[in-house]
Amino acid sequence: MTASPPHQARHGLSYDQAARRVPAAVEYAQAHNYRMSFVVLDAGGHLLMAGRMAGARFLTPAIARGMAYAPAVTGRSGGAMTESYLAHPALWGNAAALDYGAPLLPARGAPPVFVNGVLVGAMGASGGTAGARRGGRRAAIQALGFQRAPS
Repeated sequence: MTASPPHQARHGLSYDQAARRVPAAVEYAQAHNYRMSFVVLDAGGHLLMAGRMAGARFLTPAIARGMAYAPAVTGRSGGAMTESYLAHPALWGNAAALDYGAPLLPARGAPPVFVNGVLVGAMGASGGTAGARRGGRRAAIQALGFQRAPS
């Protein structure tokens, strides 16, 4: 019997953990008067929790999900995804079709989340400045004591 790859470990991001992360991010955004959306995905890219604050633009949840998808399933940062897109645009032009239209935005702003060195998913944020997105995600990650990969 072979061991599962780290990103397929049995210990993943739970619904309860996701349900605590979004409110922590929203609290940070409210404290700074931002109107944002936050999305938490598991390591399979599946939606666990999403939250759109009052006043956030209507596309922000979809953008946050698209930003979090590739880091959630690959463990690579959004910055690494952006660099890959710039180096290989033809590949990325067809990437979304490979997973039946997965919401895939190769953009900075959604680092993968690890627990004890195991990839468990990612959290995306949209609707604020880069600093606002980073601060909201950091507040959510710190609320549960998670680690994130360097951006």
